[in-house]
Amino acid sequence: MNYPIIINQKPSLPVIDTEYDHIYIFVADTNLYTIDGVKVKYCKIGKAKDPYKRVKEVQTGCPFPLTIYKIHTVYKHQNAYDIEANLHQRMKKYRCSGEWFRILETDFEKFISTINSYLFHNSDIPRKKKIKHCPNYIKKARANKLKKAKREYYATHAS
Repeated sequence: MNYPIIINQKPSLPVIDTEYDHIYIFVADTNLYTIDGVKVKYCKIGKAKDPYKRVKEVQTGCPFPLTIYKIHTVYKHQNAYDIEANLHQRMKKYRCSGEWFRILETDFEKFISTINSYLFHNSDIPRKKKIKHCPNYIKKARANKLKKAKREYYATHAS
């Protein structure tokens, strides 16, 4: 059976919620090597509402093809600035210019695991509110209502 060939079909991108900020990591996979033969990668850590749009903007000024390595959603606007600044501070030994970091391929896994660990421990994922339908809550409410009723009774029927 012959299937039709679709030319110039772009892969669909995952849907991103642009209501929230996102911390992203772009990786420029270079063809550059050190004298020892270790490959060099450049990474950009930044913040954007739409990382897919941002990668296109950054790509125009970058001579190497960029790939999106990670996107982390931040639910509170101020936290995005703080997380980005803290990541830049933690990775300052790799910094080469602004938000760009130069990493040897041998250090790349350590670099990414440090970032993942930081994002995991400083996540602001919205928590569900506790539901007050537990038996202890009901017992306490009944006990308080009974105490209140007794106080009112003795206050009105005091001799």
